Amino acid sequence: MQTPLVEVWRRILVGDGKAWALFQHGTCVIFPEARRSVEEAAIALLREWGPVHAGTPAGDFSVIDIADHPGWVVTCHHPDILTYVAEDEMRPEPSELSVGLVGRSQRDLDASVLNVVYVHNDDAAEPVRFYSKTVEYYELSNFAPFGFEENGVHWPTVEHYFQAQKFLGPANATYREKIRGAKTPKDAKTLGRTRQMPIRDDWDAARDTVMLHALRQKFAAKKLQERLLGTDLRPLIEASPSDSYWGCGQSGNGQNRLGQLLMQVRAELRSQGD
Repeated sequence: MQTPLVEVWRRILVGDGKAWALFQHGTCVIFPEARRSVEEAAIALLREWGPVHAGTPAGDFSVIDIADHPGWVVTCHHPDILTYVAEDEMRPEPSELSVGLVGRSQRDLDASVLNVVYVHNDDAAEPVRFYSKTVEYYELSNFAPFGFEENGVHWPTVEHYFQAQKFLGPANATYREKIRGAKTPKDAKTLGRTRQMPIRDDWDAARDTVMLHALRQKFAAKKLQERLLGTDLRPLIEASPSDSYWGCGQSGNGQNRLGQLLMQVRAELRSQGD
């Protein structure tokens, strides 16, 4: 699965102390320091400088290779507006010209849609940290009692669904049903983590896609959409002390994949609302 754009830009701009706003198609507007109203300022800047006019400075670009991440950054005639082009978008053997044209096109699209999906700002509101029933926004947790129906089958929680997808095929139908019928999401997790039953061979590659699908199903409910959108553009962090893949882990520096995918779903919902 392609790395979410938020994570890409966080890696590119790590530790630089700047504020920035990310748009839906990969364009990032960067400010030299933290400031108020980053979203509003970024929209104004991209509206003015983002549209492409071939044959003028607004059509110029250059391409920058990224040292520590696959893909490229495409510049434009404003030094603080950059667009990321993923490696997956440019196979098999891209030229600098083709990368630049794709980046320029994505910038033009972002300047038309103007959909900000994430804001990074040292003066911004605190991240939303969710995990247990005792904290705000517990609804974002996979253990929260908000299920969904798929193909005529009701799944009590995202956790039930996610764990069951480790066991595919007719031979595992009974075990999947056992997970679906687990009394609690914790019980479903225990059943899913057993290694007495062999899990699918591609699970490590498939798990993010499965999780994203389940989150989209869960947040199809209007009430939950409102709750997720109510987090505005605040970072979402699953504050699990024991999971450094889906959560932030004990160190706080985990991959937080659940939070990242929730931000992706939030961006999709924001886009649909425009």
